[in-house]
Amino acid sequence: MNSTYQPDKAYSNRLVEKIWNLKWSDHFPRSMTEELQITYVDYRQGQSFAQQYFPQIYHLDSSESQFQETDETGMKDAYYEAIGDFFLFRKTDGSPVGMAVGTLLDWSSYNFRNIAILPEYQASGLYWEFVKNLAEILKKHGVQKIEGDISPTNRRHIHIVNKIGFISTSLQLSERWGALLHFVLYLDEALEDKFGRLFSSTYASDSKNKKSHSKYKHINKRR
Repeated sequence: MNSTYQPDKAYSNRLVEKIWNLKWSDHFPRSMTEELQITYVDYRQGQSFAQQYFPQIYHLDSSESQFQETDETGMKDAYYEAIGDFFLFRKTDGSPVGMAVGTLLDWSSYNFRNIAILPEYQASGLYWEFVKNLAEILKKHGVQKIEGDISPTNRRHIHIVNKIGFISTSLQLSERWGALLHFVLYLDEALEDKFGRLFSSTYASDSKNKKSHSKYKHINKRR
């Protein structure tokens, strides 16, 4: 870690608590399966998992990546220390098998920035269980959308989020990450209906089938 970075030890209230009155400690840890649970951890623990396991999960080779991000200022550390939410997936013996990272995007949207699961646990249902729990918690606190970005060649990830109920809303290009497809999981069905009417030429037929095709349909009901 860059020596210029000095975390604020007194910082305790997350932005989600200030804006949405959401305390992650009220909801985590929680069991996902008989042998796996999700815990809410701090940036240091999240960074430790990333440094140890991301090269294995993502087959990273910094010498080959034209999009490799570097930060010599310490601002990235300060950013995640201040507003990052880190969810560690652990076995009952405490050993980590995956991690998800999110941040408050604005007053009504949550940014699902990353999820990384060790290859041997990627078929365990952790992804679906985590998003289901995350969506239920956020919806109860008035959040309207969960948003995230995926590389266009990551077919497996795109397939998963489509099954959950995310829809692709745009394409972004940047020097940092290259091309990214932007996906949104609407927690407010009225907003999804509005987006569909405005931007989808097949919305009329799609909307008739969306609930039967989405694993997430029980969350996104009007109440």
